[in-house]
Amino acid sequence: MVDNMDIGDIQIVAKEARSLERYLLGRLDGTSAGRWLDTLDFHVAAQLCENFGLLLTRGPKASRAETTERQWLEAGAAGYDILRNGPDQMFAALEELRMKAGPGCHTYGAIAGSFLTWLSQREDDAAFNGIRQMVFDYILRTYPVLVSSTVLRIRCDRQQVYSLRKGAKAYGIDERMLRHKLLERGDISKSDKSGAITYRRYPSRETLQQLADETNGLLRGFDAADYLGLDIHLLRTFVVEGLIKKAGEMARNAPYFRKKDLDAFLGRLYRRTRPELEPANDEIPLIAATPACQCSTLELLHLIFEHDIPLRCAAGKNPRFNDFLISVERAKTAIGQSSVGAISMSEAASKLVVDTATIRNLVKAGYLRAAPKPKRSSERWRVVDEASVEAFGEQHISAADLARELRRDPANLCRDLYKNGIEPLIFNGENRIIFRRRDVVGTN
Repeated sequence: MVDNMDIGDIQIVAKEARSLERYLLGRLDGTSAGRWLDTLDFHVAAQLCENFGLLLTRGPKASRAETTERQWLEAGAAGYDILRNGPDQMFAALEELRMKAGPGCHTYGAIAGSFLTWLSQREDDAAFNGIRQMVFDYILRTYPVLVSSTVLRIRCDRQQVYSLRKGAKAYGIDERMLRHKLLERGDISKSDKSGAITYRRYPSRETLQQLADETNGLLRGFDAADYLGLDIHLLRTFVVEGLIKKAGEMARNAPYFRKKDLDAFLGRLYRRTRPELEPANDEIPLIAATPACQCSTLELLHLIFEHDIPLRCAAGKNPRFNDFLISVERAKTAIGQSSVGAISMSEAASKLVVDTATIRNLVKAGYLRAAPKPKRSSERWRVVDEASVEAFGEQHISAADLARELRRDPANLCRDLYKNGIEPLIFNGENRIIFRRRDVVGTN
């Protein structure tokens, strides 16, 4: 009989919770299973299993002083069940704990604090040096540890992996581009709801150098637009039309570009320059030429490439889009060559004393005819059949033109006409007011 023992204090310990105990007893009896633990000193294997198991069972904030005997027994069994399969299983278990922590840049202390604190305190025992070095190497290749930092009482002389932001800065990579590339590689993942990043693997020095070489010459959309001297919306239009090739897309379909593709686009314009030609008096930059020619910038480019309109470059080296100059007269001549008996939108608007938007809507409504275009033409702007404009003008008159003829204020004139039951021509869109001539004959 044991003195002072209370039978009620006796607790049955499950067989599986005694796996470390059985292993250690076997070692004392001289039994060896040929496992990695057998290569360690007896006290190293015992303490390693217990303290690694304490991390697994009680978490990174577990207190060794407050751990009960039963909890130590369970911790030892949990640690042994992992470590008996070798150090790779230990690191796999540490990785599992790291991934369970969720999104964010977590420190190794937050993931394995209790275990690492214990191991760092074993520096006076040389038998633990191999384990400390092994775990130190794991931490350096897994977490972004700064140079001169001390981990497990060992100094870090070279940082091996980086966080997204610091890696981008250290290797001169655009941060959004690096995030996109790491997402492509599966090194990081992003939450659909919050957008928070989970590091599956922090990018290593080798990975960052590889991505720096790969992304050298790549520009994000706004940077590419600035490189070309374009508005970002115009750049997107050129991409849709196939004039500029994009290298890929990042999150939210944000495009990025290779410098060589942007240079190819500028080179295509540069090949249209004719330095030997005398400068024309009406040469203006391409962007400014679009309102003068009553067409979009895209339509002007199609015109330049299809009709080989000569350009002049106002810059010496490294020209940008708006450094190319075009003669407005030459552009208008090319438009006129496209269709016989046709006039431009602006000319039609001038004849009818309205704006070009009204002309477009008159064409859509069938009151005016769009002039036919030559086959294989790449021009996208609309020109109007001149005969249909003349015929429409004989039957209709704009409020502005009528007011000019009657020397009246257009607003007051329209008000009087409405009072007399005279309605303007109705068609889709916001248009200038047009009346039928037969309705306003004799108006004063």
